[in-house]
Amino acid sequence: NRVNEKREDDEATAQLLLLGGTSSNKQVQEERLLPDEWKFCSNMTKTPEIIFSKLQYWKSTVSKEDATFQPYTPSGGGASNSLDGTFLSFELPTSSIGLQAPRMVLETMIVLAASLGRTLVLPPKQGNGQTLLGYEDSYNLRELQETYHKAIKIISMQEFLEYVANPGYLRVNNKQMFPPNNKQTNWDNTETIGELWQYLRQVGTDAQTIGTWNSINDCILAPEYSYKKEELDQALEDIWKKHSDGRSSPTTPLEFQGKPTPVNAPWKERLREFVAASSRKTFCEIMPSDTSEQVVLMHIPTNQEGNSLLQNHFYATIFHTNWKQDLWTKRLIRDRLHYQHDIYCMAAQIMEEMTSMNKNKVQGYHAIHIRSHYFEDVHHDVTEDANWIGHALQKWIEPNKNNVPIYIATDEGDPSFFAPLRELYPQLYFASDFGHIFSSQLGHHPERMELVEQVLCANANIFVGTYYSTFSGYVHRLRGYYDEKEKKMTTTSTTISNNGSLKDSYYHSPTSVQMEMSLYRSIRAPYTMREFPIAWRDIDHGSDMKSWELELDTLRTADGRNQK
Repeated sequence: NRVNEKREDDEATAQLLLLGGTSSNKQVQEERLLPDEWKFCSNMTKTPEIIFSKLQYWKSTVSKEDATFQPYTPSGGGASNSLDGTFLSFELPTSSIGLQAPRMVLETMIVLAASLGRTLVLPPKQGNGQTLLGYEDSYNLRELQETYHKAIKIISMQEFLEYVANPGYLRVNNKQMFPPNNKQTNWDNTETIGELWQYLRQVGTDAQTIGTWNSINDCILAPEYSYKKEELDQALEDIWKKHSDGRSSPTTPLEFQGKPTPVNAPWKERLREFVAASSRKTFCEIMPSDTSEQVVLMHIPTNQEGNSLLQNHFYATIFHTNWKQDLWTKRLIRDRLHYQHDIYCMAAQIMEEMTSMNKNKVQGYHAIHIRSHYFEDVHHDVTEDANWIGHALQKWIEPNKNNVPIYIATDEGDPSFFAPLRELYPQLYFASDFGHIFSSQLGHHPERMELVEQVLCANANIFVGTYYSTFSGYVHRLRGYYDEKEKKMTTTSTTISNNGSLKDSYYHSPTSVQMEMSLYRSIRAPYTMREFPIAWRDIDHGSDMKSWELELDTLRTADGRNQK
């Protein structure tokens, strides 16, 4: 029995080391500080308290101020609690595989719907047979609505068609327009989804205004534009002229490199950084101001290439003149549009297994994201050559040093591709090494494996990603969230000065961007090539920190910091 107890203690110690734990396992086990939403992890991992303290970057309890915040809209209120208001619908992008483009679109749509006081209508689920995948399978949208009930209302497409379209509330030239296929309401996994999109484009605002957008890169989306048009247009015109203070137009992002504009700066100063080095010299016409309250449906289509017209980072798409609303939207996305808890529990299982297979029991692990060699055909300045990548990695990860485990997230299907990397780093791990976890936990949704891999990469000691990849980009944003939380956990002050730069976060190529994340940079086109610090830097500024500080204290206790 004593031998078995020692073996269990050794395994627990290894798991704690991997997760960055500093206290003894027994101390943490005795605390039992898991919030209810994490307790099912107890059956999946041996150190659920550490998982909670390590992997949660969001606030469990949102401040009353945030929960009751109502974005300023022309009608003066947030989303309606009934189905008699106005709505925002959107089409799913079809131009790319994976879950990252749909994620970007959802983030933008939630912020836009909240800002306009419209109820968000989710698109039908897509997939094959039992593998139908919808946004609810990756995100807890019910929790999102319950938390921000004054600002956000979300319904399914089926509900919208049943209770709004079929009763005849959608009109064109005062003529009732009904859904195709004899008022069909369930469009999940249908081959004729194009008929639904065509109908929504007809009855929505697409034909009036949104259809005139060539791309969101051409204009700035400001929810206030319909009633502050002249003021916003004048401000943008002034920015592109030489300022009276001697400043020239912000034609280069270098003006803001390492020098972020304060998050609470006057809106014209924030707008100046927002448009730096971009071609966006106008605001998007959302809808005619005199009909903004009468148009029942605002519909966002895809373009001819299959991209959503709002397929971009929400914070690089939508500009708020009110800095408090700007930060509120960023906290909303951080705190309530995170992946479902089971995604983090699966990541924790893999972390534990990597440690148990590591004989040296070193602390932590590294992670690399490598796209398949086909990615290079599209982005010629990004190499997907294993020898080159191995050479680049040696700048940050010393070969054979302590045999630190390295997790590789990849869509490259040829195992021989990684032979040069194995020569440098013996302990390489892939998703295939943990197939038993994925197969037992993912069920009918194997696509969610990429979400688990993102959590793994975000929690690595060192992460090296692929430039232009939205997978790698979001990993960097997650690392930004984690970094902000870590800063708050290691100081008694809730006001922390930082510029949003990330340590130990890199790109393997091209050489010019390898250190891109180590210095603050303003947003710039093409926006989706990476994520930017404006998404996570100082976004708690001006908010009620009392509930956050209580949570941080619980997190410190869970990983042993309060016992030091």
